[in-house]
Amino acid sequence: MFARSHSFEPRVGKVQKIFGICYLILALTGVALALYAQSMGAEPYLQYFMTVLFIVMAGKSFYIAHRVSNLIKNGVPVTAEITDITPVRGITIIRANIDVKNYGVISIEHRLAGMKVAEELNTYLAENGSTVPALLVGADTKHPRGMLTLRTVSGHLDRDSVSLLKTATKTQA
Repeated sequence: MFARSHSFEPRVGKVQKIFGICYLILALTGVALALYAQSMGAEPYLQYFMTVLFIVMAGKSFYIAHRVSNLIKNGVPVTAEITDITPVRGITIIRANIDVKNYGVISIEHRLAGMKVAEELNTYLAENGSTVPALLVGADTKHPRGMLTLRTVSGHLDRDSVSLLKTATKTQA
């Protein structure tokens, strides 16, 4: 039930970067409209307000994107114990546990595209055990988060992402 509270989603950083670019374009449009309104003899207070607002929103978006990229860069490779694999309406929901030193066990949730992934992952786990590679971010904070490093290619499990288990440390962060 609370698996998502400790899950980390790196796509948020990419989306925030795109939003930041859109906000900058809107801020530049606001500057252009303010100059146009001023050339027509009107007071461009609304355009100035909207420009400042979009610049603040762009700054917030770029800050979030930078923070997410730092978390990924400083993440610790660990192993996670798979607890549940559920294929639902075109996606596979994977729940796992990560044992974090000085914090305890956190439950994470990861979603992969495709329902065939569940079958392929179950086959892999039957052959190789129930541990998969994961990334632990913010291990030294009050609220550590984790993500599985599994990925799919055309709706099928990418075996290379599962074989990264050899690089993950057995000692948890």
